[in-house]
Amino acid sequence: MKKNLVQVYVRGINVKNNKNFRIVELGELHGNRSMQIVIGSFEAEYIAAAMDNKMFKSPMPYDVISEIFKTYHINLQGIVIFVVRNKVFYAKLILKRGDSFEEIVVRISDAIALAMQMKVAIFVEKEVVDNFFTTFNNKIDQYISGNIPLSDMSIEMLQQNMKDAVEEEDYERAAEIRDEIKKREKDERRKVKGE
Repeated sequence: MKKNLVQVYVRGINVKNNKNFRIVELGELHGNRSMQIVIGSFEAEYIAAAMDNKMFKSPMPYDVISEIFKTYHINLQGIVIFVVRNKVFYAKLILKRGDSFEEIVVRISDAIALAMQMKVAIFVEKEVVDNFFTTFNNKIDQYISGNIPLSDMSIEMLQQNMKDAVEEEDYERAAEIRDEIKKREKDERRKVKGE
């Protein structure tokens, strides 16, 4: 990869906004700056699930693309967020097959989702980092996953969702989450007892 690239990671996904969109935050891997990007809710849900090592019951488009790459021996080397036009970020997939490399320009949300699915590095051009990244504080922001089914969430995700639901006075949602947590705890006790 080029020297003018900065490696980043997905710091979190904010769901407290328009139901059709989410904000993904990218943070410097070796730094204290981050940038927020608006993406679609579908892509955000996939990225959130990948962050928590969860899988959807049916294959999603990014799973299918990953399988196609494997079948045809195409290696995704990484993704690069490379330019900004009219405040829209673009990205490219860096692909290797045999000794040849190819670059394909894609939406940033698709690139991030594929990178998360295939566990490859995410890079941003240094110019983009210098112009659009801002310093974040050390406090972990309260990011939670999108509309992932409760059964697919980790205990930590469930607890954060329940806390947020109570704060927003959505007691019906909080009760659903509480019931899911109790069910998990009950199942865990059964496993320990060997039932």
